[in-house]
Amino acid sequence: MRPHRSRSPSTGRAVRSGDDARRPGFTVIVVLVSSTAAVALGSSFLVGHRSAPGNAEGVDHAGRAAAHRFLDRYLDRDGRVVRRDQGGDSVSEGQAYAMLLAQAVGDRRRFDLAWEWARLNLQRPDALLAWRWADGRVQDPMPAADADLDAAWALVLAATRFDDDSLRAEGLRMAAAVLEHETIRVDDAAGEAPAREGRAGDGIVLAAGPWAREPRMVNPSYLSPGAVATMAQETDDPRWPAMAHTSRRLLERLVLPDRPLPPDWSRLGPTGALEPVPAPDGEAEGPRYGLDATRLLPRLAPCGTAWERVAATSWPALAAAPGMGTAMSSDLQGRPIQSSPHPAKAVGAAAAAHAAGDYRARDVLLSQAEDLDRGSPTYYGAAWVAMGQLLLASSLGGSCA
Repeated sequence: MRPHRSRSPSTGRAVRSGDDARRPGFTVIVVLVSSTAAVALGSSFLVGHRSAPGNAEGVDHAGRAAAHRFLDRYLDRDGRVVRRDQGGDSVSEGQAYAMLLAQAVGDRRRFDLAWEWARLNLQRPDALLAWRWADGRVQDPMPAADADLDAAWALVLAATRFDDDSLRAEGLRMAAAVLEHETIRVDDAAGEAPAREGRAGDGIVLAAGPWAREPRMVNPSYLSPGAVATMAQETDDPRWPAMAHTSRRLLERLVLPDRPLPPDWSRLGPTGALEPVPAPDGEAEGPRYGLDATRLLPRLAPCGTAWERVAATSWPALAAAPGMGTAMSSDLQGRPIQSSPHPAKAVGAAAAAHAAGDYRARDVLLSQAEDLDRGSPTYYGAAWVAMGQLLLASSLGGSCA
């Protein structure tokens, strides 16, 4: 396949993907838990949430309001999610966000609109979604694994929410394609490697997309423990709990007290460890905690003790950073590189505070994220303000455990 131009879903910057250059965007590795623990996991956006005591009605109202703001602002009447601040294009991840948010608030009409547009305009014969659409057609047919996993998750959750088994069948078909085309095998011929070597043992992790399997590129923020847990429950496929177990162990060795923030991008190295690397677009000189990586923390924080520990590792550095870690980009110790605050980064810091049990800081940061988005509305900021409210501070979002 020839290299081709595309854009990062979160930033809209042009990047290259293909045989000799790779597309950054939303997410890669997915991490879950051991096979026995996977059975015990529920799914975010579905079951009761484990949050600090408070006014449940109030936080649910905030979550509903944020979800409706995103849908009102960015979901067109035909079901296309439009990145109005990024040239008016659409990406598969945006369709998945709209599906997750619409089913969370019980909006069947808008769920169907978002899914039908994605199905008719983005879905490939292999069930995965082409990444980018603009000017009336698909501009980049390469799938992005975060969007595929989130969309599959939304379909399965919506099947229960709306009592429609046809949605479950669609979701499981897409999830099977994720396993087939968007995972990387992690082998350790010696068996369980010593922890000091940083290996994860045999298993699989989520690749950024089909393009990323050979260079073994992983975007940690593509991880959704809730989605992986749901698929483990819905199927008998042992690869889902294997993904959970392997990914969790890899993250535990990627996010460390002396390197406390997750990188936007990583590569699965020869030792079986994830190594932080610059984004594939070549614009950054070194690994960054940026607009991609910040999504990992709210995906992990509500999903039980093992996942919380990873997210909580980031809180001391974010709490001590200027603006409590809301700068658009920083190094992996929390030193700002691009200092302008961004709502998605405030949501990431809120998730780290939540995981560490600092619910007051969580609520302050979630409020700050909403203020930032109102002051300078963006598609990506609005999406993660809504996702953060539902995952971290609302019974609508639910808990993985």
